[in-house]
Amino acid sequence: MGLKKRIPVPDFVLSALSARIVSFEKKELVFQKSTEKHLMGLVLEGLVYLCVENEAFERHILQIFRPGDMLSQSMLAQVGYGSSYLITKSASKLACFSRDSFLKFCLEHPGEIRVQKEALFKDPQTELLSHSYILHQKSIREKLRVFLKREQLLQGSEIIELPFPYADLADYLSVDRTSMMKEIGKMKKEGLLAGKNHRLTLLF
Repeated sequence: MGLKKRIPVPDFVLSALSARIVSFEKKELVFQKSTEKHLMGLVLEGLVYLCVENEAFERHILQIFRPGDMLSQSMLAQVGYGSSYLITKSASKLACFSRDSFLKFCLEHPGEIRVQKEALFKDPQTELLSHSYILHQKSIREKLRVFLKREQLLQGSEIIELPFPYADLADYLSVDRTSMMKEIGKMKKEGLLAGKNHRLTLLF
């Protein structure tokens, strides 16, 4: 099953963007070592989190980037509180390029942009708004339901493979992990959720 495959970005597009393919180890900060400004990146492999830490050094996951998603340094400036950073959850590979290269490509290759629309023009605010909608649900059950429904759409499958550990899911949903796991257990007993480990099926 896994994530629904997106249209791959051809090599000539990466070449036109003057993209550098950069490999990252697990838990490595993205863009941290670069002195360049206005960098952008397209995730080719792995997972990247946009996180924020408050004054008590408590981390919260704001956004999750998977293969085919685009991110940029500007996202860090858009987080108006705490210390924000982009960090790899697993060993990852990104195609990195400048904002100017991206804008130039958009002007020179309008036809290719239409073909690559899903990969190159996923609005980062869409994910944040979707996350905000999940967080505004009043109960843990409703947060889980909305999140899992969205995953079914993203993965194009009734069977959902959670892309990250339960601890990170609890963080992303802004709930206590123990309470969340108890709720998942209740949902399974009530026939609302099926599966085990990280493969789940929502039944309502």
